[in-house]
Amino acid sequence: MNAELKSLVFSFECHKDWKTLTLTDDPAMRFCDECKKNVYNCNSVDALTEAVKFERCVRFISIHDAFPKMGFIDPDWYFEHMVAEIQKKRIVASI
Repeated sequence: MNAELKSLVFSFECHKDWKTLTLTDDPAMRFCDECKKNVYNCNSVDALTEAVKFERCVRFISIHDAFPKMGFIDPDWYFEHMVAEIQKKRIVASI
């Protein structure tokens, strides 16, 4: 699904199961009773970028992962490393 994100690094990786988080009115968001934060299920690079920008906990799966990862991604790291990598690959793909 998101081949360009194979090197995604979580600064905090949560080992809770998405299914155990509390349901909310938004099907793409659950609430963690342990850390008291919302967790956003990101099913696209755009959704992930938006969540990281607002320093949200995320759930994300790439084609390189057997299971989704959940946790927090440092926005400074993400925007320095990942966005540049994504943009380069999109430019190359459009040539």
